[in-house]
Amino acid sequence: IVDGKSGWLVKRGLFRIWRKKYFVLKPQQQLLFYRKKGDENPQGVIPLRCCAAVVASAHVKRQHAFKICHPEKKPVYLQAKDDEELQSWLGAIIDNMENGNDSQKRDLLKSVVVTRPFVDVGDKATSSLHADWVDLSKPGVEDAVLKPRQPKSMSAPSSKPKPSHNKSDVAKPFSGRRVMDLYRRYEDDDEEWIGPDGIMRMCTDVEVDPEDVSLLVLAFDIQATEMGYFSEEEFVSGLTKLKLDNLAKLKQYLNNVRVNYAKSPPKNLNELYNYAFQFAKEEDKRALDIQTAVGLIQLLLVPHFNHAENICKFLSGNAPYHAVNKDQWIHILDFCRTIKQNYSNYDVEGAWPVMLDDFVDWAKDRT
Repeated sequence: IVDGKSGWLVKRGLFRIWRKKYFVLKPQQQLLFYRKKGDENPQGVIPLRCCAAVVASAHVKRQHAFKICHPEKKPVYLQAKDDEELQSWLGAIIDNMENGNDSQKRDLLKSVVVTRPFVDVGDKATSSLHADWVDLSKPGVEDAVLKPRQPKSMSAPSSKPKPSHNKSDVAKPFSGRRVMDLYRRYEDDDEEWIGPDGIMRMCTDVEVDPEDVSLLVLAFDIQATEMGYFSEEEFVSGLTKLKLDNLAKLKQYLNNVRVNYAKSPPKNLNELYNYAFQFAKEEDKRALDIQTAVGLIQLLLVPHFNHAENICKFLSGNAPYHAVNKDQWIHILDFCRTIKQNYSNYDVEGAWPVMLDDFVDWAKDRT
C-alpha cells in the first residue's frame, strides 16, 4: 500500500466549481484534502474502500481528469496537472484500494492512460462491483475501470438516527433549538462548520441535487462566504431568519426555490448573480476560470435568457479566453437582458467588453 503520497490536485465541488486542494493519501484507504499544504485539519476525507478509479477527462472536458466512484455516493472528480501526475495518482489510489497490489493491473492502467483514447462510462460505472480489472478499451468502449470486491459491510452504521421529515413538520412552530439540532447533525467533527460531506448528507436527506440552483440560493440567503462550507453562524442565523428549523421546512423551501426559479428569474437576480461570482471565485484570484463561469451561467442564466446558451458554447469552445473577470461577468447579464436575438441593437462602439464583441462576431458567423 502506498503510504504518504501527497500533492496538489484540482477538485470539483458544488455547482461543478473546481478548486485547488492539497491531497494526502493515507494507508487506511483514505484520501484527505486540505486548503493548503501544512494545514493541521483536513477539509474533507474521501474513503477509498469499495471505490473505483476512472479516467474521466472526456466527461468533464478537462485534461488529466479522473474520478473516484462509490456505488452509493456521487463520484468525486479530480484533475492532475499532466499525464505523469495522472498516472501517479491513479496508480497510488489503486494500490491503496482493496485488491490494488497486483502490478499487472497497474501496468494495464498505464498502457490505457498513455496509448488509448478514452470516454467516460457515466456516474453509474460502479453500480455492480466484482473482483476483476475490466479493460473496457476494446471495440465500442475506450475506458478502464478498477472494480474491487464488495465487502460484507459497506460501511460502519451511522451513530446518528436516520432523519425524518414528515409533511406535518412544516406546520410546527419555529424552534431555535431545532435549528441547532440541524446544525449539529451535519457539522464536521471537531470543527465549527458544515463541510462538503455534511452538505452532501443534508442534500440526500432533503432529496435535492447538490448542484441544483436552490442550494446556491440557500447559500445566498444565509450569506455563506466560502463554497462548500456553512459556518455555524451562517447556518444558524440564516436558517433562523428563514424560519427553517427542520428538514421538512428546508425541503419545502428548496423545492419552492427550484420551482419558482424555473418559472421566472427572481427579482434579486442581480444580487444573486454578483454574489455567485464572489462565492465561486478563489480567494487569491480576480476572475473565474472559464469552466466555473460557464457552469454558473448555465445554472443562473440559461433557464431565462436566449443568449446565455450560446455564450456558454462560445466560452467553452475555441474562444481565446481562460477566465472571466468581474466586469465581463456583470456585462454578460446586461447583454442577455438587453440585446435582441439578431444582435441588431448591439453597438460595437459601446462600453461592452471585447469578449462580447468577439462573441457577437462568432455568433453572426454561425448564422
